[in-house]
Amino acid sequence: MNQTIAIFSLLFVFTEICWAFPESYSPFENSEIIAKYPVYTCIMINREGSTGNYNHIYSKKPESTLLINLSVSEKDGFSIKITEQSDNVLLLERSIDGNPIAGFDVYWSDLNEDGKDDYIIQTWEGGSGLAALLGYFTFIVSSVNSYHVIPITTMAPSIDDFVDLNNNNKCQFVHTIFIEGETGKDGKRHNYWVNNLFEFRGKDIVLANNVDKRFPKWIMYTYKPNHKATNQLSDKQKERLLREELRPFYDNIKEKITSGFTTTP
Repeated sequence: MNQTIAIFSLLFVFTEICWAFPESYSPFENSEIIAKYPVYTCIMINREGSTGNYNHIYSKKPESTLLINLSVSEKDGFSIKITEQSDNVLLLERSIDGNPIAGFDVYWSDLNEDGKDDYIIQTWEGGSGLAALLGYFTFIVSSVNSYHVIPITTMAPSIDDFVDLNNNNKCQFVHTIFIEGETGKDGKRHNYWVNNLFEFRGKDIVLANNVDKRFPKWIMYTYKPNHKATNQLSDKQKERLLREELRPFYDNIKEKITSGFTTTP
């Protein structure tokens, strides 16, 4: 049995599946205090429908006139629409990724710092083993008088992914992927948890690894807690592997991510 099959065959149990990035492989040391960017839970103000097909209505607070309509169907999956109480549609209904059986969460924040509320839908793939950590963030970002939808695939999504590393009230999003590596300096193949920083600029999400010299951070999967950046791979290997991994992830998403998401050409 090769290493990849062994990894995904293993029933890997995490005590806290909601951790942003796997806790044992966090890009930050356990003792390090990281400033969190404020992200708040939306309030569900109504739930209607029948077995297997529900419409959940959320808002920032009970008296808010803006409503987030999240439809959940065991057959058709998730769909999202944003309206005002006057029935004015601000975001047309569209499907989003995630397995309805695996659950979801709805949050709000000001991710792009334009003074308007943005919304975050967190859903899960619903697999087993390491695949149980695979999830989605659907960012609904304010843009003038409308909203722009940015879907992201990430590992172990949580509101702890939103940080303020410079303590200047600017949001960074820690994105995590799992990469099967190639032969390293020790002559062996290893697998890695890879973390990148992103920021929200207007209606776009862009790479922001320049904010913190630790990123992008590659952490070897050692089957025990590890927070140290690996020295097994060269910069050229990392750049090529990262580019190969990111592009297939996002080329297949229904709505094209902004060009700012790409790595160095």
